[in-house]
Amino acid sequence: MNLFRTLVIVLFSFESICWSADLLVPAQYSTIQSAIEAANQNGDRVLVSPGIYQSETQGQINLLGKSVIVESVAGRLVTVLDGIQLRVTSGEPLNCEVVGFTFRNTGSLAEITGSSLKVRDCKISNNSTEIFRLTDAHVRFTDCDFVNNECNYVIYGLRSLVEIQGCTFGSNIFNGEMTKVANSTLKI
Repeated sequence: MNLFRTLVIVLFSFESICWSADLLVPAQYSTIQSAIEAANQNGDRVLVSPGIYQSETQGQINLLGKSVIVESVAGRLVTVLDGIQLRVTSGEPLNCEVVGFTFRNTGSLAEITGSSLKVRDCKISNNSTEIFRLTDAHVRFTDCDFVNNECNYVIYGLRSLVEIQGCTFGSNIFNGEMTKVANSTLKI
């Protein structure tokens, strides 16, 4: 009987570790942030339907140290985050991802400090200042387009590892340099 009870406890513990949930925006949660707040630490996915999500209703997106994937269900051409800033500052692991969005019309788009993030298949356009500001971070950009930005730097990194794979940079105006990395590693 004790062996059976132990097996049941182990199985329920294993289930809570292995199965992740899909949290749907706006079908289940009115904002991306409220879906992230409801997510667990086990790789839940925040799936965002097509639309233009604006800062007036969405505010900023903070991953809150959780191991989550925030993903557009239909891709960056039809899912736009307009004026919404991204904060990744609570020790997020490298399996955190942001996938398939257009980010536009922000000052400093993302602050990533002491954390890791994968940014995949995104379009970053019409932004200013330092678009991605990294400190003690590990960020991997894959298949992203950086276009029509007027900024000091697209990526400003301090003591960070920045990986850029399959990305394009076009029609940007730089007041500084495209990337500036101090005491950091840039892999292209």
